[in-house]
Amino acid sequence: MAPAPAKPLATAQALQLWNDPVAVVCQVGASLLGRAGLFSVWQALELGGAMKCLPGVGGSRAALLVGSYPASGGSQRQAPLDVLMRAELGPPGAGARDARGQEADVLCRVAVRSTSHVLNRAIVQAALDVLCDP
Repeated sequence: MAPAPAKPLATAQALQLWNDPVAVVCQVGASLLGRAGLFSVWQALELGGAMKCLPGVGGSRAALLVGSYPASGGSQRQAPLDVLMRAELGPPGAGARDARGQEADVLCRVAVRSTSHVLNRAIVQAALDVLCDP
């Protein structure tokens, strides 16, 4: 399913959608935590333009991303599905230390919500694919 261009989502719509999200916690791959830091993580979660980061909404170590996906099925054209994704990185220095005394990988919690559970799971899987090193 090809994503529709990201569009702004009204606050009331966003709050209506944000119930019972599909959520995961993963370790962010070292390749994303280079010199660009958080910017690289948020950019990767835009999934090639399918999602759009709302600046200033998530906080200093979190981001809220929105997107819209076309609904399929049936002979009638349906309204696109609005999707919210919130990503939160663990605080700096809160990670465990490895055997060499260096800070372990940074943890990230990703939660996705739309009116389609199947779409939620697909977007969470795509987020895991871009955040985690193979």
